[in-house]
Amino acid sequence: DCPILDLTRATGTDTFKLGEVASYAAAAMRGFGLSSQKFAQVCDVMGVAADNSAMDVADLGEALKIAAPSAKTINEDIRDTASALMLMANAGVRGSLAGTSLRKVYQSLAAQSGKTAGLTQEQIDEGIRGADQLAQMGIRLVDQNGNLRKTNVIMAEIAKKARALKNGEKINFATDIFDLRGSLGALSIMDKYSMLDTY
Repeated sequence: DCPILDLTRATGTDTFKLGEVASYAAAAMRGFGLSSQKFAQVCDVMGVAADNSAMDVADLGEALKIAAPSAKTINEDIRDTASALMLMANAGVRGSLAGTSLRKVYQSLAAQSGKTAGLTQEQIDEGIRGADQLAQMGIRLVDQNGNLRKTNVIMAEIAKKARALKNGEKINFATDIFDLRGSLGALSIMDKYSMLDTY
């Protein structure tokens, strides 16, 4: 099978051009620093994500373009990132809005774990405050080797801690940890965190 044709079928529209589909896949590869040998794999991931969520390849492509650099910084691969974007899309958050929100989640986790390269002082300060709050809840961001733990593991622990909170309290909590932009994505992921590993 041709990866591009398979991915085109997942767009949900007959008018989507092959070149546009290829450009989204190529942009995702650049964002994650993947070689051309991974092209078929990237198309497969994007096709599955579009087929099994409330977004099309255009939505996914735009979101990945924005979120991929930050994802790569904290060692989240394209499958992990696409899974998070699927949950967000099913909660009504798609395209560039989803990419911007997920990028903020990744940046917040990076800042909170001390991985501050490329971050502004404001982001670093926000990260310190967020890390203190998570530490008080008993949530560790890094493993015994000092590496940031996987986002799905961290988000699962945060979601479990937030279960006892009322809706308004949960929104304020997510905003404190991920700021207003990141809270949109964080809340979507927290609500269905158990599905992150099923895609």
